[in-house]
Amino acid sequence: MTRERAPAWRTGFVIGYGLAMALHLLLLVTGELWNPAEGAAVQVVALFIAPAVLGGLPGLAVGLAADRLRGRKSPVPQQLPSAPPERVRDRDAWDRLLTACEGPVRRAEDVTAALPPSPARDWLAQITEAMRAELPAARSLAETGKRLHPPNTPSITTQPVYVRLKAAVEQFAAAERRIAEVAGELAAQPDLGRVDDQLRLLEQQLPHLRSPEA
Repeated sequence: MTRERAPAWRTGFVIGYGLAMALHLLLLVTGELWNPAEGAAVQVVALFIAPAVLGGLPGLAVGLAADRLRGRKSPVPQQLPSAPPERVRDRDAWDRLLTACEGPVRRAEDVTAALPPSPARDWLAQITEAMRAELPAARSLAETGKRLHPPNTPSITTQPVYVRLKAAVEQFAAAERRIAEVAGELAAQPDLGRVDDQLRLLEQQLPHLRSPEA
């Protein structure tokens, strides 16, 4: 805890009074201020009054001047505007599942775009387009699950919508891994013939979330 600094006028008075008192006592001891004609009571009163007048008041005046000067020099602390609170999206279980579906599609597109032109790359591009076409259905599943089963719903992981969307997450992740493997083979040998079979198998294993009418 920070202690407040004593005002300068008080400090000046105490210092001035103390110095004058010490000098007054010294003079009394040496006999220079002792006047036998004055009574003891008068000497005692003078002992306390004289230092206050001769030392305390000048010290008080100096302290007041110092306080005034300090007040002029000390700027008033300005309160900095507080930063606006960061808006953080409340990511519940449904949001996390949807993100887990979107991430593999984006990364698969990046891997495909980095390949040199070839028929196999065009085929991979069609596969990633098919993956992206499933994302609106995944988003619809997430929104439906959020409406029907809020995050605090008991046994949310056993609900059919959750189970279906969770399976889609695994399918998107598996498709991303296969695309990365095929892309690695194409980068090493673009005309590799057996890639066609892998791409055909990959198309069959893609997530299928849309209804047949979509």
